[in-house]
Amino acid sequence: MGGVHGRYQAVSARTRGSVLVDTSVFGAGLTPRSIPLAQRYDRLVVGRRRFISFQTVMELTFGANVAGWGNARRLKLNSLIAGAEVVWAGASLARTCSALRTRCWQAGHALAQAAHNADLWIAATAIHLDLPLVAEDGIFDGVPGLHREQP
Repeated sequence: MGGVHGRYQAVSARTRGSVLVDTSVFGAGLTPRSIPLAQRYDRLVVGRRRFISFQTVMELTFGANVAGWGNARRLKLNSLIAGAEVVWAGASLARTCSALRTRCWQAGHALAQAAHNADLWIAATAIHLDLPLVAEDGIFDGVPGLHREQP
């Protein structure tokens, strides 16, 4: 799998065209019912350097496990993940995540709640790398310091 390790270097979204992709958008197209979502977001992700959080890897592989996916679907999932830059947690990202949760808590944003820890990691990863987040989920609306792209 591709990956980003150790010290993160901010990637300018304007010059490199990179994006961090949330789980639902990244995994769209893996199941027949998610194809319309994939089609809605294609123009925002196709042809761009795609980053995903370690959290997205966990969520997608967990979903495949629970659904009992066979080898063909798992190979497709593994290939999709291999085509992205996976950002793994480390001390620096953890500090960004903590700071974001604090800002959300102070602002009264729901992302500060423990129930949203997975999305908090994803938003923090986008902020940490200075990348726009491509996401469908409304929990990302109004997150302090987060730039979000939607169709």
